[in-house]
Amino acid sequence: MLQGLLADRFKLVAHQETRQLPIYALVVSKPGSLSASDATKCTPRSAEAAPPSISGAATPLPSCGSLIQTKASEADAAHYMGRSIPIGTLLPILGGLMDRVVVDKTGLTGTYDLELEFTRPTSLDVGAPDEAPSLFAALEEQIGLKLESKTGPVDVLIIDHVEEPSPN
Repeated sequence: MLQGLLADRFKLVAHQETRQLPIYALVVSKPGSLSASDATKCTPRSAEAAPPSISGAATPLPSCGSLIQTKASEADAAHYMGRSIPIGTLLPILGGLMDRVVVDKTGLTGTYDLELEFTRPTSLDVGAPDEAPSLFAALEEQIGLKLESKTGPVDVLIIDHVEEPSPN
């Protein structure tokens, strides 16, 4: 319906192509660093019985099968926690923070509990030693994964034609 509206109102003509572009491949750097989730103990929790976080801090774990962003201490810092999630759940988050598409090349098929704290890549400040590490360092140090720069197929939208709409 939206495509029809855009075509009618703006005379939009577009198509999709697959192009070879720079991507990041998410790979395992330290086997065994991730905490495999125990599916038998993973049931939805109630607010009254919130367990402690993975690191023992006061923030409760997210519900099973979910990845949440918890309260960040700094404007340029981020903190994510996941419980019983497949690695693919990280891809849209990482892709949203990076200038490239991120693809899963880990080969990991299970579900995992994880906690990741880092300084957002958009931060212009070099940072003090006590601040959170960069996203690249945090992935490797905290969960044993890393991003490798590669070239790969990426779906892109090509706009062939568009016009300014006439006044209403």
